[in-house]
Amino acid sequence: MKRFKSLFIKNSISMLVIVITIFIGIYIITQYKSKKVNNINIGGSFQLINQRGEPYISEFRSKKKVLYFGYTFCPDVCPIDILKISRLVDQSPELIKNFDFIFITVDPERDNQSQMKNFMSNFNENLIGLTGETKVIDNVLSKYRVYVKRNKNGNENYLVDHSSLIFLMNEKDEYITHFSPKDFEDKFSNYIY
Repeated sequence: MKRFKSLFIKNSISMLVIVITIFIGIYIITQYKSKKVNNINIGGSFQLINQRGEPYISEFRSKKKVLYFGYTFCPDVCPIDILKISRLVDQSPELIKNFDFIFITVDPERDNQSQMKNFMSNFNENLIGLTGETKVIDNVLSKYRVYVKRNKNGNENYLVDHSSLIFLMNEKDEYITHFSPKDFEDKFSNYIY
């Protein structure tokens, strides 16, 4: 009987060591994943002017943010992408309780507050159009790693090459994910709740 008792104690200690090792491993993996997610260096707070001429201070907004970067003089892509976001808000107006849907210009020299107001009047009234001084906009573009090339060449009707992504940020302006405009409508629903 003593032999079985010592064998039982050895097995119990071995099982305890295995269980503790598994829990430590799970803890380390969880910590690594959370640090990896939080270290994505995209995004941040910003202060710009909305289409009504009012300041928009992102860090004071306790909502998640859906951001699209484009410009009002864009001949085709930007209006279509903003229309997708606008249709989503049209179909699910309750989303504005938890999300700000934002269009930020990449062309602040032409997209002043008046131009933004005119452009945004074509979409759902809850969408927010933001502009600002070029250096402030360029700082936001840098934070969000948005590629922009303004092809002026002395022409006032120039085009602007830019990244075409829709960003989802949390209430603290931290990166959650991004979407291609092509799959935004399908994939965004996974992040609503």
